[in-house]
Amino acid sequence: MEENGRVTVRKVVRPDGMTEYMLEYMPPIMVSAGKYLKEEHLNLASYTNPCNDVERHFNETVEVMVEEIRCFRYIQSVKKDFSFLSLNKDIDVIGYFESHGAYKRKECYAAVKTFKEFCNNSCRFGDVSVAFMTAYREYLLKSKKADGRRRYSSNTASSYLKNIKRLLRIAYADNLINFDPTEEIEGIKWDHTCKRERLTSKEIEAIKHAPFKDEEVKKAVRFDIACGLRRADLLALRWENLEREKRRYYMCITIKKTGNKVRIPLSKEAVSILRPIRKKGTIFPTLSPYILNHKVPLLIEAAGIDKHITFHCFRHTFAMQLLDKGVDIPTIAFFLGHKFLGSSLTYLHCTKEHLEEVIAKLER
Repeated sequence: MEENGRVTVRKVVRPDGMTEYMLEYMPPIMVSAGKYLKEEHLNLASYTNPCNDVERHFNETVEVMVEEIRCFRYIQSVKKDFSFLSLNKDIDVIGYFESHGAYKRKECYAAVKTFKEFCNNSCRFGDVSVAFMTAYREYLLKSKKADGRRRYSSNTASSYLKNIKRLLRIAYADNLINFDPTEEIEGIKWDHTCKRERLTSKEIEAIKHAPFKDEEVKKAVRFDIACGLRRADLLALRWENLEREKRRYYMCITIKKTGNKVRIPLSKEAVSILRPIRKKGTIFPTLSPYILNHKVPLLIEAAGIDKHITFHCFRHTFAMQLLDKGVDIPTIAFFLGHKFLGSSLTYLHCTKEHLEEVIAKLER
């Protein structure tokens, strides 16, 4: 390392036979509250073992460029002029995402987790470009599991890309990057015809008797099948939200997604799952989006169900149970907490038996 004041040059030998250059700052430069820049990657490299005059001349040119940058950075540090940090290219993207308030949204949490897998847990703002985001989009569309099936559905890929683009636009607004790399990236179209899986009565019974250690996860799944809540509403559900009137319990909640206030009667099955009824506190205190994402597939596997079942499929199962019982769509929409009837239609798929029953009524 070459010592000279506040800015020094450090060389790192790479496995590909090249030597990379970076600058180190002492003391580190504060770039934002609680964040400091200790080193700056220059994106310059020379041959570690030059084999001819051309490579040696190339190395000399790189060394001159690196020294010029180092001297310029030294002068800037003395003057306390850190305008060169306007791009903040060495700040950790993942750390920024995870420290932002928007990350607490369940959609962003899952999207960032996938983003980390794509970039192998390492990404700087200097790495983020249109080409980088294009590669991420392709990863979402083409990544496959070990069995050869697509890792992400079109709708999941669309949601993940949308949320990462949203976080990068926030970074642009925070002046961490001086351009918006998402403007040129086409979104992934949502497949409104995508058929959601539902559970049959036998599969619901299999979940009930599945050999699964986490009883709270199993109870939450069974309860959701019996009342059709979104995951966010289920996790926010408190004992205070349950009201008893005569012999019936009612669930009084404000739907997080729509803001609708609803008072929905609970079936005897739903109430029996929650027994004993308590007075206050969260009904499922140990659960979180991460735990449900991780453990629901394990529960489905333990129940011997060979379907791609996500937590949202329990809501579809509940809706289809109502449809099978002959409940009209406006009533189903109320139970699901929808503002518009059209929203409920995406949950409902007429079975062969239901269609035959309708035709049979016309033939009478």
